[in-house]
Amino acid sequence: YTWTATDTHGDKASITFHVAVAAEPTTTPDPTSCTLTVKVASGGGTTTPAGTHTYDPCPSRVSLSASPNAGYRFDSWSGSGVANTASSATTVAMSAGVTKTVTASFARIPPPTQCKLTVRVSPSGGGTTTPAAGTRTYSPCPQSVSLSASPSTGYRFGSWSGAVSSRSVSASVPMRPGDRKTVTAGFTRNQYRLNVGVSPSGAGTVTRSPSKSHYYYGETVTLTASPSRLYYLQRWAGATATGTVNEASVTIRGLTNVTAYFRYVCNDHSHGYFGPCLQGAEEPEPPP
Repeated sequence: YTWTATDTHGDKASITFHVAVAAEPTTTPDPTSCTLTVKVASGGGTTTPAGTHTYDPCPSRVSLSASPNAGYRFDSWSGSGVANTASSATTVAMSAGVTKTVTASFARIPPPTQCKLTVRVSPSGGGTTTPAAGTRTYSPCPQSVSLSASPSTGYRFGSWSGAVSSRSVSASVPMRPGDRKTVTAGFTRNQYRLNVGVSPSGAGTVTRSPSKSHYYYGETVTLTASPSRLYYLQRWAGATATGTVNEASVTIRGLTNVTAYFRYVCNDHSHGYFGPCLQGAEEPEPPP
């Protein structure tokens, strides 16, 4: 600033004054944003988020997730503020004005050396197998596993199904490391015919329960004899049906033959006797 002064005699004089004026102070506002960079070490997977992101306003935590590529597995996170470095899904702590970098690491999965084979039997109890029914882990994995099947009594082997198809009791399953295969040994329960005869013809009838043309091995059949008029059941013969009662049971073990033998009733009115012929008595001819 410059001031000019004049004295009372009219003389002028210039006097210069230098005055320093302080400027208004400036203020820097507090930051509200933050920056996060997410990287992947040596490939092997992807992350969410990926790359560099600026958040405004800055959150207290940012969610992280890592997804491995085929043949890899997630290993760990590195960087400050990560809540759980061993979890593929976690969070990282953030604050305004902060710039952070976190890195996801993936590890290559080594090729498998093991394989698994499950052997089943159908129906249960129909037979046995080698290896026995169940799941087995082979390490190292063989090129193939040999199979054999043995039917239980009353059954016959049908076929292998699943990882191998064969009607031979002996078969093999090709295997490779990492395989998980299942094979089933199928067995069939044997069925047999039951033939029931009556002697002499026309002397009676025999019913069976259950009544059908073929029976499974081990099945029990009840036979009931009904004599014709003036006949009685003398005995059963064949298989396991024995005795003289009108009802007998037979257990099927194969092709089964049973015969019901009837006798004619003696009729001696002179002695007041009517029933089975006594020992030594002459049995009359049955009526035509």
